[in-house]
Amino acid sequence: MSRSRSAKAKDELTAEKAAQIVKDTAKNVREAAATARETVKAFRDSGAIEEIAGAAREAALAARDTTVEIRDAAKDVNKTVADTTNVARETAAVAQETVHLVTKQLPKPRFAGRKRNSRAHKPKTTKMLKSTASKLKGTQQGLASR
Repeated sequence: MSRSRSAKAKDELTAEKAAQIVKDTAKNVREAAATARETVKAFRDSGAIEEIAGAAREAALAARDTTVEIRDAAKDVNKTVADTTNVARETAAVAQETVHLVTKQLPKPRFAGRKRNSRAHKPKTTKMLKSTASKLKGTQQGLASR
């Protein structure tokens, strides 16, 4: 369907219509600016802006304090792990030395023709254990002074 010329003429933008649109837009801008000013004034008067600023500051301080606590805890954990690792290494070294000394000092078993739990071995074994224990004390003192 084609539109008639009179309908097209009504829809065409004339200088008067354009001026009225600009005038209405300016009025809308003024009203929006006035509403914005009133809103800002109401926020300021109510203390809402200071309240939100204070809340944001407190949240930032709490986040900073939490970060410091987490950092300090992580340092403590790292130190504990390092200390535990060093103690484990020292314990392994002492255990290795103990095994070496004990295997070096123990006599080779002679079971042929004897009972395993013979009373004859007990005094000799006790003496050897005492001797090994005193040697270990000396070794431990040497490791502790490192």
